[in-house]
Amino acid sequence: MTVTTSASTASEREAAAWEAPYGPALTYLVAGTFCLAIGGLLMLLAAAQTVSPDLFTIGGSTSFGRIRPAAHLLLVYGGLGMVGNGVALDVARRAAKAPASLDKLVRAAGAVTTIGVVGSVAAVLLGHSTGRVGFEMPRPFAALLALGQLLVLLAVLRTLSRRTTSDLHPSLWFVVAALFCAPFVILAGSLPAVRGINDEIVLSFGISGLKLLWLIPLGIGAALYVVPNAGRAALHSRQLALVAFWGWFLFAPFAGPMRLVSGPAQEWLETVGVAASIALGAPLLAVVVLLLATYSRRTSLAHGADLRLALAGVGLLAFWGLTSMLTAGRTAGALLHGSVAADGLAELALFGVAGALLLAGVFHALPSVTGDRIANVRVAGSTVWLLAAGAALVALSLLVGGYVQGMLLEQGVRTGGESFAEVADAIEPMLWLRVVGEALVALAWVMAFQQVFSTSTASDGE
Repeated sequence: MTVTTSASTASEREAAAWEAPYGPALTYLVAGTFCLAIGGLLMLLAAAQTVSPDLFTIGGSTSFGRIRPAAHLLLVYGGLGMVGNGVALDVARRAAKAPASLDKLVRAAGAVTTIGVVGSVAAVLLGHSTGRVGFEMPRPFAALLALGQLLVLLAVLRTLSRRTTSDLHPSLWFVVAALFCAPFVILAGSLPAVRGINDEIVLSFGISGLKLLWLIPLGIGAALYVVPNAGRAALHSRQLALVAFWGWFLFAPFAGPMRLVSGPAQEWLETVGVAASIALGAPLLAVVVLLLATYSRRTSLAHGADLRLALAGVGLLAFWGLTSMLTAGRTAGALLHGSVAADGLAELALFGVAGALLLAGVFHALPSVTGDRIANVRVAGSTVWLLAAGAALVALSLLVGGYVQGMLLEQGVRTGGESFAEVADAIEPMLWLRVVGEALVALAWVMAFQQVFSTSTASDGE
């Protein structure tokens, strides 16, 4: 009798170790959602400046050419990157049923990443940008960001090495692979000192890697954990998860050159990019089917903010995947890739798909890492509609604007009729719609930060 009680007590302590409040992950969630809120407001300002350049432009540091890249750095590396790390740390310990490891290393990673993000944004606002779209931060700060990601990866691997389960949960496949790719993507997009078309080729792989090798797979990993747990259902098919995982990381690394279509790059490289982008539709479909089938088998009728955001992310993933495949060909590429439509697809992937999936992970992890309930479930739930509607509106307005822009420029080349100013005037209504969409997304980020911060402080107060 005594032995049974002792074993039961040991089991309860072990369970408490991987479900107990976890400060390092919470720090990442608070800092990440704060960066999303500030970055979203800056992105809103940049969107407004595209149609009204003098808006809040006091000097060079507040001009569109500096505000836009600063907002992108803050959203991607500070916002989605830090949020993704916090979600990954929590998913690793809970899916592996093992206590979190290397807390000091994780805190050091957070400090290094914070220095990298703050330094990058400050450098860009002061005019010290590399000019590489998506990787404008000076190389020393890029190295710090890569180091921060590497340290988080080491902590996650250490936690998984102590797992009490025999098999890795499919969510961990995507999480570990995304964390492994992150430092390489950052360094590959920032460090190579090449010029001309070779620089554009390198940059195409880097930009694609941010979306397809780091942030979207990280979001998929979060969703593969959130949907079964929030819906209280077993994952629909481990075999389908295998198809999704290996298919994704087989084709995603080669999709970058799609943005070079109709440019000066080698035609075979453009063909590889187009083919990989279209082939990526197969694992993408597997992910969507897997998550929806799992959701259909749920035994819980409750729909919290985490499950709603995961479903919204799945819908946006399907929308982005279909649109990407339809615009991947040479004809569509020649018309759209040099227009504002490219920005629409990029924002849909990063702030719509990755944003919604990772935010689902945030609200699912929050009660675990704080030991308390979410401060206001209604406010948290409303972020779903704001983020999904805003991301879709930004994408649709820029896709329509890009089509109009491409058609007018193509017509102008043939007839010599339309000037750049006339084309800009023609798409101005779409750019204003984009501002509305950015406002919705920014509001969603602000509300998410308010909920994360309120929940964390309420827990501290108790």
